[in-house]
Amino acid sequence: MLGAVAAVAPPQNAKQLLETLARIWADKPGGRTRQIQIQSTAALLRCAVAERRLGEDWEPPQDLAVFAGRSRAAKAITTPLEVEHILFGRSYGVSTRPRAKNWCRTPAAMATHTGPT
Repeated sequence: MLGAVAAVAPPQNAKQLLETLARIWADKPGGRTRQIQIQSTAALLRCAVAERRLGEDWEPPQDLAVFAGRSRAAKAITTPLEVEHILFGRSYGVSTRPRAKNWCRTPAAMATHTGPT
């Protein structure tokens, strides 16, 4: 943050400061470090405005998503559950043997179980 404030043309309000910080972290949009930097700076500015150490033009916006950015990394793809997995439970250890039937407590087994057999 000190680098952004000590620039040749220092920011004149909260929006300019947050935009400058976002440019510093431009290679990591949505990155956790960038999010923390933006959130911490906004918290510091809010405190300074509340304590009347900075003017109202230094009050940061409530929505910081524009400055934090979104990650470009692909989200992890998981294997979705299929209806057959839930209804029949074969992939999740539900036994079809009569003695083990009472021990099967998956949601599907509980929904179809009518009592001891």
